[in-house]
Amino acid sequence: MELKNLLSKTQIKEISSVISKAEMLTSGEIRLHLEEVCGGNVEARALEVFYKLKMNKTELQNGVLLYISYKDQKFAICGDKGIHEKVPKRFWKSLRNALQRAFKKGKFFEGIVLTIMECGRRLKEYFPYQKDDINELENHVTFKKDLK
Repeated sequence: MELKNLLSKTQIKEISSVISKAEMLTSGEIRLHLEEVCGGNVEARALEVFYKLKMNKTELQNGVLLYISYKDQKFAICGDKGIHEKVPKRFWKSLRNALQRAFKKGKFFEGIVLTIMECGRRLKEYFPYQKDDINELENHVTFKKDLK
């Protein structure tokens, strides 16, 4: 499946706005990374991307990556050390399940938006937004070409 069949350029820009909106609820940092194929274990690839995007460099170690390999229809959600120390395991499972249900219904854009916003709402409990919060990571959607 081609990316253009799943998300339009306008929707990709909208997702960046949704990330900004979700981050206004929390000091956590949320990113979406899209790749055509994973080429292996999706959790391992998501962690590799997490580190390449330097998501482990946030002050509170509260970055979350939503990784999607659209052609082989794999995805993973991973977070940094600070998040793992505070959120229960059901946090990750519920986010994954909601995204998976949306994808099965063919609601790719809607599923991503709902997952990002839910992530922001849930992170708010453990990492509330601070009035002096600095956006440590850019909110645009990243692709394989963005990895260095």
